[in-house]
Amino acid sequence: MHGTLALARSGYHVALFVRAAIVETVEFVAGPMSHVALVAKLRVGSHELQVVGVHLDPFSADKRLQEVELLLTRIDPARPRLLLGDLNAISPRDAATVRLETWVDRYRARHLDASGAVDVRALGALERSGLSDVHAALHHETMPTRPTTRFATGDRPSQRLDYIFASTDLAHTATACAPFEHANAETASDHRPLYADFAWP
Repeated sequence: MHGTLALARSGYHVALFVRAAIVETVEFVAGPMSHVALVAKLRVGSHELQVVGVHLDPFSADKRLQEVELLLTRIDPARPRLLLGDLNAISPRDAATVRLETWVDRYRARHLDASGAVDVRALGALERSGLSDVHAALHHETMPTRPTTRFATGDRPSQRLDYIFASTDLAHTATACAPFEHANAETASDHRPLYADFAWP
């Protein structure tokens, strides 16, 4: 596999690894980002694919929305595209099932708006741009990606914070998308990895 690393001042970097594909161009988006994003154009055989790997702000819903709006200006709607990573945000598809009564104040501050409702603006903006939440499209009930067994404590809510969004042409070919179940995944991070399979091209 060929790796490309986008360094973040925060120390929370983003990496892209590809196999059987050529990285034609890559852009690092840092500046206004809390961490960093990576925007790459890949060639897979005779097909082009844009991949955006990102780690959004963990603390501020306003900041996450600003970061998403910035990234949407870098996305090419004319080609198949993926946006994926630790988005640290609650999906509009999950808002109704969030158990707010179990959240401690620091998680309320991260995810609630001024009215006390779950803030879903960042992921809502992605969906309105034409990107599809692959996991939600394939599962009637979505699965959390955080916390893992090693980092589970009584004050950490179960949340889906990691996502794979795909353009419609790609999303229609998705055959699987779920948190990766493995003993190592339960100890390596406080988030489980999320994977997806596509029958594309």
